[in-house]
Amino acid sequence: MAQEFNRVQSAAKVLTAGLASLAITAPFSQNLAEVRDQLNTYNQDIAHLNQQPATPEVRLARQQVREQYQEFFNHWASLENGEISQQLKSSHIQPPFSSDLAQAIADYDLVTQDVALLKERQSIPGVQAMLQQAVAKQRNLYNHLLRLKQQSG
Repeated sequence: MAQEFNRVQSAAKVLTAGLASLAITAPFSQNLAEVRDQLNTYNQDIAHLNQQPATPEVRLARQQVREQYQEFFNHWASLENGEISQQLKSSHIQPPFSSDLAQAIADYDLVTQDVALLKERQSIPGVQAMLQQAVAKQRNLYNHLLRLKQQSG
């Protein structure tokens, strides 16, 4: 039993030795472009391991890569969320909304731009929640605009 365990460990080491993703270790880069490239490396290594027969050593190698991948994936998602948050143009727009019709329309346009951006990026973890908040803000602002138009016309 111990001999088989050692054989599996050694075989898994051989399998993982050629995987570039296992060279990516914490602390991870803060450069989003670099992290995106590294994410592709992880995905390629995982795909390579998934194509291998399901032997004990391959299962062990997959487990090692997946464990490290999860921490890296969370780091990537955090960087992506930070970049997206910086790109949002309507973060400052909060109730109570402007009572000036022209300003309220301009605010609505900014919120609509943010909704479009978030829809494009919604596959990134955490963006779905931002999108839901932006859509709710857009709906509330739209209702506010309707009330302002009724008051003015």
